Amino acid sequence: MNHLTASGRLRAVSLVVVASLLAVLSATGTSSSALPGQTAPTQPTQPTTQDDGDNPQLSSKYNDVLREEAKLQKELDTAHKAAQDATDKLDVLQLQTRQTQIELLGAQADLRNATTVARLREKARRQAERRADRALDRLRAQAVASYVRGGNSSLLEAVLAARNGQEAGQALAYGNAAVGDTDALLRTLRKARDLERRQARAAAKARADAATHRQKIEDATKLLVTARDTQKKLVALVDLKLAAVNKNLKIVQTRKLLVQGELDGGGGAGGGIGSILAGLQADQPDYQLGAVDIADPIDGGKVSSKFGIRFHPVLHVYRLHAGCDIGSPVGTPIHAAADGIVVMAQVTGGYGNATVIDHGNSLATLYGHQSKILVTPGQLVKQGDVIGLVGNTGLSTGPHIHFETRIKGSPVNPEGIVDFTRNASDPRPTTTTTPN
Repeated sequence: MNHLTASGRLRAVSLVVVASLLAVLSATGTSSSALPGQTAPTQPTQPTTQDDGDNPQLSSKYNDVLREEAKLQKELDTAHKAAQDATDKLDVLQLQTRQTQIELLGAQADLRNATTVARLREKARRQAERRADRALDRLRAQAVASYVRGGNSSLLEAVLAARNGQEAGQALAYGNAAVGDTDALLRTLRKARDLERRQARAAAKARADAATHRQKIEDATKLLVTARDTQKKLVALVDLKLAAVNKNLKIVQTRKLLVQGELDGGGGAGGGIGSILAGLQADQPDYQLGAVDIADPIDGGKVSSKFGIRFHPVLHVYRLHAGCDIGSPVGTPIHAAADGIVVMAQVTGGYGNATVIDHGNSLATLYGHQSKILVTPGQLVKQGDVIGLVGNTGLSTGPHIHFETRIKGSPVNPEGIVDFTRNASDPRPTTTTTPN
């Protein structure tokens, strides 16, 4: 918000006096064209706009702006697509990263299980080895015993060599047991050694497979995390590009509004209002779309007659309609469309009772045809403050408010910069700042 200093207010008041004189002269000069009972000509005249709307330089300037806007719009579309593609790819990478991280957790669990199994199998291998050692020891003992008892003597010889029946029975029993025990020990030895080899191979393979799988998943996770982080940086760069193009497009669209105002004869519309505002706003920053929060000055008001060249319902000539009309009954409160300082509040030619508010950033608004003005020049107003009442004063055919938006004095289309979906009297929407 830009506020006028004391010297600025004095200047505004002096300009208001000048504007009043100009307005009186303007009203006097046009009154003859609106005499009561005057009928419209059968073929209405169609003069050129109030400024040199056919100026080739302005047309060239406007075409240049249109080309620049089209170029930036194309860049914006490309940037939007790049941003969407980058975001989509990032979403995929983030999903894949999460999936591989889950797989890595599973692979780590598998490796732990395989290690546990390998330990158990190693234990089993050692047990089998001990059994094999015991079997060998028993075989050696059997061999020694056999040697002591006669080496390769047969069981029959051992029986015949017995001194009595008891020894013969013992020799027979021992021989049968020795043969059976030897066969059993040999079988146990073979089984133990086979089991030892199988357990060792199985343990080594399980552990190696689990370690290999875990390493593969870990490598894939690292690659995906790197790709994801790189993609995040790309998304940030694309977003910066998108923001830059958006900003440039707003600047160009603002320039287009100004050139449109020039082409439509905005420089001369409204008598001295344009000059007063141009002087007051000379040092203000150039307006950019969105720089000022500006809303509908009439609660529930709908635009009934739009900005542009039209056939004037009272003057019966084609001329610029420098704002938009919002129909509403007499006495309906008119709200300040945005924060600002009142520059003018007086009878002003065809506008009738009119108020002009400077909102800073080179933007001003005008409210015409009021039945009653409720503010004074130099007064500070906030968005939603009641500044007047709807009426039918000036060149008007019915109760309504004539609402203008001006940039450095030149009228521009209100529908390009005013949020008509929100009443100025409504609470301002809360905004949240997204952390970087």
